[in-house]
Amino acid sequence: MIILGYVLSSFIYWSATAYATENTLWRRRSRCDDCGSILQWWQLIPIVSFCALRGRSVCCQQPLKWVYPLSELVVVAVLVPIGFDMSVSAIVQGSVYLVLIWLSFVDWQSYHVPLPMVIFLALLLVSLHGTAVIAVFVINGAVCLLLWLSANRAIGSGDICLFLALGWGVPPLQFIWLIGLAAALGLVWTMLKRQRQPIPFVPFISMAYFIMTGGVFDGGFAS
Repeated sequence: MIILGYVLSSFIYWSATAYATENTLWRRRSRCDDCGSILQWWQLIPIVSFCALRGRSVCCQQPLKWVYPLSELVVVAVLVPIGFDMSVSAIVQGSVYLVLIWLSFVDWQSYHVPLPMVIFLALLLVSLHGTAVIAVFVINGAVCLLLWLSANRAIGSGDICLFLALGWGVPPLQFIWLIGLAAALGLVWTMLKRQRQPIPFVPFISMAYFIMTGGVFDGGFAS
């Protein structure tokens, strides 16, 4: 799974940026950010191309943005707990991670959470955990409702929908931990940035989910 993540890492950021800036999952071929020249395939190999080109574009020798290799490293790092496991459950769990990363990139750039992708994420989690945990989902749904009613616009409806999707199969106590950890991470970021304007919350929800399913809390969530 980690190999698949490496192969897709560049595309995930590229497509997320396309959606955040142009509201589409597809756009024209990759081009240089400075001169607009079309990039060749060997210039798009995740991480390797950036290092081989020493952080500069071939066409105009302008510095490349560090966000490209960093985003690719994030994708690979998140999939490390799954490793090279290619079982069905590992592929589905890895897909959940990749969707969360994509949503994080979109929210970070546009303060928007695409509902169709959240629904797709929910379907992945249903296929991973099955329908036997529907009672747990109902309890977690009630928690989300209370969060929405008490937050008083401090949290967006898209964030609530994402929490609701992640609530499928997560034990209620761990689900509360998930919400608390996401809030704590967001608070730390706000304090470090010393800003009062709204922050994109999906990246912090995703980080909390990665930490908890990565085995920090009782070996992750039970399926």
